[in-house]
Amino acid sequence: MVTGIAVLGTLLGSALTYYFQKRQAVYIHAMTARERLRAERIGAYGALVESVADLRGGQLIRWTTRRESPADSDEYARARSDSWRLRAAARSTMYRVQLVTDDEDFARRARELVELTIQILDATDAEDLATRAQRSADETDAFIIEARQRLGRGGAG
Repeated sequence: MVTGIAVLGTLLGSALTYYFQKRQAVYIHAMTARERLRAERIGAYGALVESVADLRGGQLIRWTTRRESPADSDEYARARSDSWRLRAAARSTMYRVQLVTDDEDFARRARELVELTIQILDATDAEDLATRAQRSADETDAFIIEARQRLGRGGAG
């Protein structure tokens, strides 16, 4: 009888140990996955902000060069090529943000930020250029604030 109770106690102890270890492993796995996603989001959001700032500079240089240099000049060809490269990089990082966010509004905001920055090139004069560039910078700041808030809520978003 005592032996039976000891065996049952051992089995119950083993079952409880297994149950709690399994529960802890699931919890640790979920926590690790959340931290990995949060790190991905930080990287994607930061890369988007950086690429938009680079694109803004490239668009300003291309706009200015287009007015100061002949359309067939090497200088304008370089500015145009850089602008296209920076546009592709910004869109690429925008897609990355869209992949790691679970909020369609935030994904749309990233898309609008890139498109707004691309439209700097459509400025009609220097004043319009400055206004468009400032709007892009302001929207970048707003994106950073929202990203920081999302990341502060435990990485959601």
